[in-house]
Amino acid sequence: ILTLFAYFTVPKRHQWIVLLIASYIFYAFSGIKHIVFLLFVTIVTFAAGIFLGQAKEKKQKKRILRITLFVLFGMLLFLKYYNFFDFIKINLILPLGISFYIFQSVGYVIDVYRGKYAPEKNIFKYALFVSFFPQIIQGPISRYDQLANQLCDTHDLDFDQMKYGIQLMLWGYFKKLIIADRAAVLVNNVFDNYANYAGSI
Repeated sequence: ILTLFAYFTVPKRHQWIVLLIASYIFYAFSGIKHIVFLLFVTIVTFAAGIFLGQAKEKKQKKRILRITLFVLFGMLLFLKYYNFFDFIKINLILPLGISFYIFQSVGYVIDVYRGKYAPEKNIFKYALFVSFFPQIIQGPISRYDQLANQLCDTHDLDFDQMKYGIQLMLWGYFKKLIIADRAAVLVNNVFDNYANYAGSI
């Protein structure tokens, strides 16, 4: 609600900045140190896009892509699976949404590598694409050319759209509170005592 109010209060040319600040505040609630991972992924993929745009030879572009994929997926695998190794004693909590924004950023790099669009030159606008907070719980992973313009364009307050959005939220709450939570009582009972149930029941 605060983001919505700020978004339509500031001058239109600054609306995307409100979204960027709100997104980083959202991630900060999971721990300030986790923003380091978000910044790292953003900087690495933004730089990869710039380098891909400047590269002339196919071999150069392949090398840039491979290095980027190795760095990002290497970091993701380490963060997800380091607990399997007894000799590594690090107390880390998996950063919020890291899988989502890594895959989304990798999609951007691959699209630039394929020449689908030119790399973004404004790192702050690119940072908004990577960090835009509502998308980590809605899915699917967004493509840069489908989302970036929507985030950075200016928008007027549209009461019809707001009314439709509220209706969607209320319908979602109904499905969660009335349908899903009631079904969970039955489902959890089976999961907690699965040995007592046959497949046909």
